[in-house]
Amino acid sequence: AMKEKAVSQVARSWGNFAPDDAGRWLNSLPDGSSRDKAVGSFAGAIAGNFPEEAITWAQSVDDPAMRTNQTVSVAKTWLTMNKAAATQWITSSNLPQARKNQLLGLPPPKPSPPKK
Repeated sequence: AMKEKAVSQVARSWGNFAPDDAGRWLNSLPDGSSRDKAVGSFAGAIAGNFPEEAITWAQSVDDPAMRTNQTVSVAKTWLTMNKAAATQWITSSNLPQARKNQLLGLPPPKPSPPKK
């Protein structure tokens, strides 16, 4: 847990001042929860300057729940910067419909009818 936290902090810090080098380093990490957490931190760090790249990184997280959460987090930042581009990406993304609606300020999807 301590190592994962350290790796995440390095990814966040490095992402702020040298995102190109940080990206290369992240690509060298083995798959797993340490990489997922580091990628999430990195995506969050670069979202303010490079939202499209941040979304791509967030989508590379292996853990499905973490991937969705990181993607939604970056999408929220992107919406404040370039609503049109972010909306277009969100609409065509593979995010669950409920999360898309939440991001776009739409009501949640209708419930399915009951089984007879």
